[in-house]
Amino acid sequence: MRLLLASLIAILIAACSENAETPYKSTMDTIERQVQLPIGAAPLDEYARYYAADDNEIVAIYISLVDPANPYYDLPRGQRRWLADHRKLPLINDGGCSVVCIRYNPATGKTDIPVCNGDA
Repeated sequence: MRLLLASLIAILIAACSENAETPYKSTMDTIERQVQLPIGAAPLDEYARYYAADDNEIVAIYISLVDPANPYYDLPRGQRRWLADHRKLPLINDGGCSVVCIRYNPATGKTDIPVCNGDA
């Protein structure tokens, strides 16, 4: 009985997390289809990709520095996550092209030129 209950809870949690991405999946897909990463950046699938709305824009932070112990950038490379609050986006002050910042304007359907972080 406990195994059945645990299985049911796991299925419900998975369904809820899948649905949480659904409204934003097409926006993330659009950005990822059109973004051209800067020279020196890794291929897209080598980044953990974080997205959030900031006023009238979508901010995307792509990072290849994955730290499972850090709740702000614990996402494995190749995966993506929509954050409800842009203030929860990973904040890394250096890192070169291991951190790429992108802004997307949904009204125009255009992304700004992606930029690599500076080096400390």
